Amino acid sequence: MIESLAYVLTGSLVPVLALIAFSTPLIDKLVQNRKITGYMSVLAGVWATIGSSVIYYWIVVNEKPIVYGFGGWPPHFGIGYAVDGLNGIIGLMTSWVFLVIALYSLWYEKHFDEPVWYHVLLIGLLAGMLGCLYTGDAFNLFVMLEVLGISAYGLVAFHKERSEAVEASAKYALIGAVATTIYFTALVVIYATFGSLNMGVL
Repeated sequence: MIESLAYVLTGSLVPVLALIAFSTPLIDKLVQNRKITGYMSVLAGVWATIGSSVIYYWIVVNEKPIVYGFGGWPPHFGIGYAVDGLNGIIGLMTSWVFLVIALYSLWYEKHFDEPVWYHVLLIGLLAGMLGCLYTGDAFNLFVMLEVLGISAYGLVAFHKERSEAVEASAKYALIGAVATTIYFTALVVIYATFGSLNMGVL
């Protein structure tokens, strides 16, 4: 039972966080309640915390990593997530810290004109971080870095009335764009050389 739950959570953790992020603006429009958006990020934090806790518990008890292949494809051909003791504990700590941030944001959002977008970016940041930690595929790491980066750029510039915030975000985005371009070029070279982007194979 715990084994099946751990595998399901490994595969669904990041996609469900993405679903919560994308549904937050829609729910905000339908409900017309400013507090609902804050509760969405708390919901994301609770989901991530429970999921990461179960995954890490299974790894510790069974003393072996979880390898999950999306779509039933073997890891060499498809995108796979691999969670072991190290990235499992980092993911668990990341989830707990996010939950604390989400709870704090229920108070902090009163300073924002549009808190819904703050929470969307916050949940996107969590999805990107957990995706980076759990992925076992070098290309999927690139995708998750982009998700994490775009969310971070938006959060840095969220106080758009402050010129220093916008400037900092622009510099951050420029450096990030250069870095991800170099990383993507490296992926092309790696795939051309080894014929795979699976981290275990590499």
